Amino acid sequence: MTTVLITGANGFIAQHLACALKREQFRVIGTSRTGNIIEGFDRVYMVSLGESLVTVFNDEKVEVVVHSANAQGQNEYQLNVKGTSQWLEESKKQWVRLQIFLSSLSAGPDAISDYGKAKYKLEELFVAERQVVLKLGLVIGSGGMFARMVESISKSRIVPLLDGGNTPTYVLGIDYLCSIIRDCILNHGEKMRGKVWYIIQPKPYSLHNIMLTIKRQYGSKCWFISMPSFPVLLGLLFLERLPLLKLPVNSTHVKGLIQSKHKEFPSDYGYFSYPEVGLDRLVGELKSA
Repeated sequence: MTTVLITGANGFIAQHLACALKREQFRVIGTSRTGNIIEGFDRVYMVSLGESLVTVFNDEKVEVVVHSANAQGQNEYQLNVKGTSQWLEESKKQWVRLQIFLSSLSAGPDAISDYGKAKYKLEELFVAERQVVLKLGLVIGSGGMFARMVESISKSRIVPLLDGGNTPTYVLGIDYLCSIIRDCILNHGEKMRGKVWYIIQPKPYSLHNIMLTIKRQYGSKCWFISMPSFPVLLGLLFLERLPLLKLPVNSTHVKGLIQSKHKEFPSDYGYFSYPEVGLDRLVGELKSA
């Protein structure tokens, strides 16, 4: 039985992936800050970015590592780069046969957020080690940024749209992402190593279009109002300095939207032989799940 380690086990993608892999008879283990039991995982180890995976490797014969852990807050660039590169090296020394790094469209040499800068640096490291890098857009599923959008539209009467919601947004359904990762594991990463793969559907949607689709599918009666992104960004940067304050969005999200406003991205979706799925269907399948 193949043992797959998923770092950042508390994350939305990690939890969904764990359940998908369990259905395929993989042994799935994870790491998290608390080590609490999480559905889909056979075992979760209490290991955070910046700490060693030695405890995991002493107990388990790990064959695949999916790197989805991401630290936020102070020193996040240093912690993510140092911590993830440490796990990359430790896994390599343990003869882990395949490592998959989950990145983002916000990653690039011109990234303006610490999140995007760290992801791009790590992309370079994983490509150099001939591992697999998957670059993701907005993942449509019951968690992450998309779930926060659904919650905002469902509970609020007035929902702000940054710059009128004109930002082109590339999407992917969570089930399709999990299928691509599963196939990559089963194929041992064959023909995928040493390259960055754009796991997004070819056609982008405006953020406004996505929000309208959510509103219609979930029967919301909210109103959208346009807000300029720069003042919102300044406000978030100030609020994030306040201790113990949790916000539904953060400055990283806004920086990513600002930077992607005039960008187009290629799509490798067709390589994996999965059909493109319309936005209405993606949102509708999630709502009826």
